[in-house]
Amino acid sequence: MAVSAIIAGEKHRKCTLLEIEVRQAIDLLGRAGKILMSASGSIRQIDDQTAAIEPNFFFMYTWCSFDLYSRLSDLSAQQLSLVKTFASSKSCNPKHLLHIGLEASQGPRSNPEVCTFALNTCLASLLASPSPDYQTVALVLRKLISVSTIYKRDTEDDSITEIYKQAYRIMVGLREGEYPIEEAKWLAMTAWNRAALPVKMGEIESAKKWMNIGMELATKVPGMHTYKSCMEDYLAGFEKKFCGQDSGKSRTQAVS
Repeated sequence: MAVSAIIAGEKHRKCTLLEIEVRQAIDLLGRAGKILMSASGSIRQIDDQTAAIEPNFFFMYTWCSFDLYSRLSDLSAQQLSLVKTFASSKSCNPKHLLHIGLEASQGPRSNPEVCTFALNTCLASLLASPSPDYQTVALVLRKLISVSTIYKRDTEDDSITEIYKQAYRIMVGLREGEYPIEEAKWLAMTAWNRAALPVKMGEIESAKKWMNIGMELATKVPGMHTYKSCMEDYLAGFEKKFCGQDSGKSRTQAVS
């Protein structure tokens, strides 16, 4: 609680803690963490209030540690270890992981490894639910694509392709509109637009791959029939120009 107050006070005063103050706060948190871990093993959750308080303390400890670790260049590995430990605990839930993932994705102290781990773990937890929150699922997928694009800067990175394919697999079998329509449109259009650079670079197979992914995603989006028809016409002309009559062979495999 004391460290949380220090961080809150820093933001309120719009000042920055000195490195020595950060390290002192980390030391204080370390001692608090040992007490928390010890207490969590001995406490018996006798009522709903106790059950609610303990996980919140664990998250507060994790969040404050994460915030302080991010300020020191030599502690990025500890950040990831910290979040992995929290993610494996019973105190963790998808909202916690989403909060950590979003924070780790932005600002000068961003940590893409922590971000992708937290968001992927959050996504797995959401999809394991009997009734997934597809609005949050869509948010996580969008952020994973954005982070991968910014930090990897490679349209051929397999991890980016896999996120789009995973999004397609999620949408298969859902009722119309169950997956947020605007987010589904964003997936289809950004996948299609990723073909632009390979086209300019003469990377024909890569361009076809992204066009096919975008087109297949468009089939799952209500209201994109006209877009899909235009995509099909463009792709047919593209294949005729660059691939002769050998067209359409990879289309059905694009998002499998």
